Amino acid sequence: MRNGILLISFAAALMFHATATSQSFTGKWRWLIKASAQDIQEDYLLELDLKQEGNKVSGTRTLYLKNYENMVVWVEGEVNNSGEVTINSKRMLNFKLPDSVLVAKSFSYSFKKDRFNDNMMIGIFRPFEDISMRPMRQMDSVFYDIIYKRPAQSVFKKLADTLTKSFDSLYAVQKPVVVSAPITVSKLPNPVITEIEHTLTIPAGDVSIDLYDNGTVDGDIVTVLVNDKIVSEHQKLGIAPISITIKKEDLGDSTMVIMQAENLGDIPPNTALMLITVAGKRYDLNINSNLQKRAAVVLKKEKRPIK
Repeated sequence: MRNGILLISFAAALMFHATATSQSFTGKWRWLIKASAQDIQEDYLLELDLKQEGNKVSGTRTLYLKNYENMVVWVEGEVNNSGEVTINSKRMLNFKLPDSVLVAKSFSYSFKKDRFNDNMMIGIFRPFEDISMRPMRQMDSVFYDIIYKRPAQSVFKKLADTLTKSFDSLYAVQKPVVVSAPITVSKLPNPVITEIEHTLTIPAGDVSIDLYDNGTVDGDIVTVLVNDKIVSEHQKLGIAPISITIKKEDLGDSTMVIMQAENLGDIPPNTALMLITVAGKRYDLNINSNLQKRAAVVLKKEKRPIK
């Protein structure tokens, strides 16, 4: 009889596991609220457009505002064996809000389906602080802490099992172009003015660099150089990154990464989000270039203390 109980328990566990992992998060979800603030919609603020393939989830999170363009962030995550999904912000797809409008650009959500209603899910929102916005804390520290410091719980309702056309166009992206620096020793003819926009002191290690269009994807085409050596030529900025890797042995005491604009796209100038990752540290930088100016980021090796 004990074996029978064990078999029943094992079967129940398998059924629970299958139920938890088979629940799909694919579809369009919306956070319904009763809003009275001036800048947000009257009945909803956030919308998720998610696609689940196996235990992987990806899609978009849209922030709806009355007086500004919608803010769209690409998100990715996965579902665990308990049927809970965690999604993290990856990159901005559309962001044209003024600095005075505080929003959490980087964040993480943990969602779980409501046990009584498969079309509802409860989420815990955890913002990641945007260090560049820290000066705003002096103007309104209470509001700043609400945006960046406090996890919040919210309930999302499923609107449809299908995805929007907007999602489909964003989802069907090409794989990133991956190259390693240095590749060639060619130089751009007649270089324009090079302006150093950021200087970083980095630890030892291989450097990974991803370049995205920072805002609306509008056809910006760029060439990327490392110390005036072309490593990626005539590539379009978009939601799939232009990715390069600089090996640690190729790094000098000072290494210059340059973005050269080949056109101005539909919305000048060429504005890019550059994500630099080295030795477990990540740096998020905004850079922009035009036909008269190249944007440069200088990477300096971290000096080891003398023993």
